[in-house]
Amino acid sequence: MKIVKNNDEILNYIGNFGTFSKEGEMIKYSQNKGDYVELNFIGNKIRFYSHTNAWRGKADIYIDGIKMDTIDTYSQEEVINVLVYESEELEYGEHEIKVEVLGEKREEAYEPKIAIYRFEIDEEKSNNLDLTELKEYLMKIQDLKL
Repeated sequence: MKIVKNNDEILNYIGNFGTFSKEGEMIKYSQNKGDYVELNFIGNKIRFYSHTNAWRGKADIYIDGIKMDTIDTYSQEEVINVLVYESEELEYGEHEIKVEVLGEKREEAYEPKIAIYRFEIDEEKSNNLDLTELKEYLMKIQDLKL
């Protein structure tokens, strides 16, 4: 598993992101509609961690350019380093995640901020063979017997 913190150079921030400190950790955030952060990665799963409280809003999550979910990071209680999105199992390979700020919030939220804490990437290739790989493997074994 690989951890990518919000200040890692491989993250691409587009828009006007600010920073704040909480419990000694720097956290990036934006509340501007259309601002986003993207990350290109190699792996088969990704998780996005945020900072939730009453000043948080909504964001769209895209994987490989396809909208996967809309997350709402509002919570009455403040929680740091909380999992707010986990992808389904992806085909092992190159992928891109994009977190786009919607500039929207639920009625009881004070502001529509989205906080970027960190990403976690599962980098291990699955040990499960697909049918094509299995067929090729069986053909190799058969050739060895001849």
